Amino acid sequence: MRQHRPTVLHVLEACAGGTERHVLDLVSHVREFDHLVAVPSIHHGVVTAAAAARLRRAGARVELVEMSRSRAPHRHAVAIANLRALVQRTHPAIVHGHSSIGGVIARLAARGTGVAVVYTPHGFSRSRAALTLERLLAPYCDRVIAVSESERQYALAHGIADLEQLVVIHNGIAPAPPRPLQPPLRTLLGIDGRAPLVGCVGRLAWQKAPEVFVAACAAVSRTDPDAQFVLIGSGPRQREVARAVARGRLGGRFHRLASLPRAAAALGELDVFALPSRFEGAPYTPLEAMVAGTPVVVSDVAGNRDLVVNRVNGIVVPRDDPEALAQAIVALLADASLRDVLVQAARRTVARFDVDAMAVATARLYRELCTGCLPATSAKAGEQLGVGAHALVP
Repeated sequence: MRQHRPTVLHVLEACAGGTERHVLDLVSHVREFDHLVAVPSIHHGVVTAAAAARLRRAGARVELVEMSRSRAPHRHAVAIANLRALVQRTHPAIVHGHSSIGGVIARLAARGTGVAVVYTPHGFSRSRAALTLERLLAPYCDRVIAVSESERQYALAHGIADLEQLVVIHNGIAPAPPRPLQPPLRTLLGIDGRAPLVGCVGRLAWQKAPEVFVAACAAVSRTDPDAQFVLIGSGPRQREVARAVARGRLGGRFHRLASLPRAAAALGELDVFALPSRFEGAPYTPLEAMVAGTPVVVSDVAGNRDLVVNRVNGIVVPRDDPEALAQAIVALLADASLRDVLVQAARRTVARFDVDAMAVATARLYRELCTGCLPATSAKAGEQLGVGAHALVP
């Protein structure tokens, strides 16, 4: 007979991108715990049924709790009440809120229940209102997981959490690239196999600065008329992106895909991967490009700079500087030896960001917060995995 395992209730409003991927990794790799994931039925206007199905296939139970980014307080009040009812009905050992909205709802719903609370912001919002709210909610959380050292430093500098609450657990990925995309990306786009291809993957939102990528592509095109460009993602700034493409007169050389299943499998087809974000927690896509053997250019912001050291394993450029981004892309397209040096160093970097190490560290944190809730066999297994007090940072 299977022994009872304690449950972690994940609160996931952001059913897309790196946050969803992070929760999927926890569900599939942290096996000492059962996983229950609360998700809304719609995220940014997109039905979340596919995300829910992915979570179920990974081994989670899924419950619908309507959450939104509405500014109407009553919408959040209803979400908090419904999540609190779910906590009282399912008796989780831990409530783990992910990203800003999930973090707010999780902390308020679990308040006073006696359940341990964990919060992973996956990149703190930079707005004044959001930072004020983070400070107000800080007492309602047992641990804050920063997914990079830069994120930890940001939290300390802005009074979002204290030293005892904060722990760094890096995002991790599988060390081998996924099987190639079929049909290949270049075939999908109708691009000549010899044409240089520069790409970016990310939500079309202010955080990811997609219009900066487009402006950089326009500058690159003036230097390299053979270059082609692809932007994979959708979001609220798609009109700004379309206007930027028109201003840059990129025409048929710029390709946009609203989505691409298994996009990571296409990154090896790029000659350069660019990520011009305005802020990050710890992005997955540069790691995926590194695993695929593609050189990366990233903006100099928290999260990015934890992964990329300028001219060592990639190139780092100032934030909101399309000309600097373009110059870096041109330099990489023109210099095969530079690409090779950066790619070789990047492959060594990726070894430090392993998904199994991330799971082991997270399991150790969960165990610390629910002492006595695990059966002896699970506790012994955790010890054999090396999940010790100093293993929280891979």
